[in-house]
Amino acid sequence: MKLATPWRRRILRVVLHGKRFLFHLMIVSLFLIGVWVTALTLLHHAQGFTEQWRRDLPPVTCTGDKSKPDFYVAIQVSEPEKERLTGQFQQVVNEVRHHFWMSSVFYETQFVAKLMAAVLAAVAAITLLFITSVGWQKANPFLQNIFVLATASATLSAAIPSILQQQQNMESNIIAYREYASLANEMCSYAVTGNVVAPTNVNQKASLREQNDAASFILHVDAELKRLNNIEVHFGNEMPNFTEPLRQGSGGSLPTQNPQPSAIPTKSDSK
Repeated sequence: MKLATPWRRRILRVVLHGKRFLFHLMIVSLFLIGVWVTALTLLHHAQGFTEQWRRDLPPVTCTGDKSKPDFYVAIQVSEPEKERLTGQFQQVVNEVRHHFWMSSVFYETQFVAKLMAAVLAAVAAITLLFITSVGWQKANPFLQNIFVLATASATLSAAIPSILQQQQNMESNIIAYREYASLANEMCSYAVTGNVVAPTNVNQKASLREQNDAASFILHVDAELKRLNNIEVHFGNEMPNFTEPLRQGSGGSLPTQNPQPSAIPTKSDSK
């Protein structure tokens, strides 16, 4: 019986720690589920905005009617030139759709990240108000968990737009979308009239206004496709600092991020 008493104490201690662990695990799980549901709800609203924009934009066709062929060459050109122009137009249309999709993705993720950062920061501020009224050491463990989770999640959500460069990526893809859409309109006008507007680039040597033949225009489109052939995805180097907001919220109870090691005296110092 005497030998069993220490084992009972150890088992009781393990059970108590296990219950505490399960309690914290349940709080973390419920909090993360709530964050996930909120993020999905915000993403659904953001996708509704981008879908409405897509419906409001005219279709990328020469006639503006999806029921008619996308590209019809009315001018007199050879069959290989007609096929090449049609292939270039399809490539331009694909690029238009791609860059609109990319800009929509970066808008939606930025919309979710910024609103989630605001919501989580508000939750952290409310819990911090209750914690500071009694002090960190005496605060309810439930409030402590919510504060730590909300602060860390808000810090990460606020840093995501900078890490993924969402604003720059969105703007870059919008610019590419507009340039490809402009090139598609130019190709549609050339296929009907056989004329093009003189290039605005002063460094371009050949003037398309003087060379309206199909071969020159095909080379012009190739040059534009080469100029616009960029992958508009950028990433930042800034990483969020989780320790500082948590340390400030706990009243300095948490350690700093990079504690400096104590100096070790050398023989020269002892002398």
